[in-house]
Amino acid sequence: MATRLVIMTIVAAALATGCSSDDPGDAGTTPAPISTTTTSPDPTGPAPSPTSDEPADESTTVIDTTTTTSVVAAVPEVGVPGLDSDLVVCRAWSRFAGSFQVVAVAASFGDDPIEVARLEVAAAPVVADAVEEMVAEWPTELADEADLVADGLLGPYARRSARALDALVAAGADDDELAELADAWLAALEVRDPTEVLPTLELDPELDALVTTAAVDFESQVVPIPLDPSLVTDVDVPRSEEFLFETCPDRGTLAGTEVEG
Repeated sequence: MATRLVIMTIVAAALATGCSSDDPGDAGTTPAPISTTTTSPDPTGPAPSPTSDEPADESTTVIDTTTTTSVVAAVPEVGVPGLDSDLVVCRAWSRFAGSFQVVAVAASFGDDPIEVARLEVAAAPVVADAVEEMVAEWPTELADEADLVADGLLGPYARRSARALDALVAAGADDDELAELADAWLAALEVRDPTEVLPTLELDPELDALVTTAAVDFESQVVPIPLDPSLVTDVDVPRSEEFLFETCPDRGTLAGTEVEG
């Protein structure tokens, strides 16, 4: 397996939404070839074997690269998978990676940078709690990779999200408002429509205004996600990646994981 969390997630999530862009790549890097789900056979994919009478499997797209064949499990039509998993690590992973995926797609295809910053700010309390839970509950049998997971896999976006959380606190958010915002963000993830670039976030007017204030501050401090070099990571934690893929409900779709067949 190979997880390049930021670049691959942006591409995988963008393909899943059916979004398109005329810009071949804002970040100046070329992501590795990956596969994604589709409801029909990929018209650009490899031709079926002339000796096979079996119909094409329409649940996934298989793309042959020069070195591997990658298959990614089907993405749910609505909602982020695993948000209510019985396993704390999987639940936290879905909340962390699902939040990043939603924000990354908005950053890649949204028109208003403040609206994108609002999403990143709104996600910050959930991201902070998810990172804390994953680090605390990481399986003991994977302890040799735990530091790399915390610093290299989770760390880049966790540190960026911490700045968004700081902007919320600076704008005046108290613990009750942070908890209310976390509930609203999780509700948005539960009904997230992958065909929409910007999810709907239901907030009362006072909290909505606070989020906007924090978003303006946060947006002035950071570059957009596709341009943020600190988010480009290629961390080598193969056993941890395998654990997430084999154990958690998203089956690797939240990280754009490549699985060698």
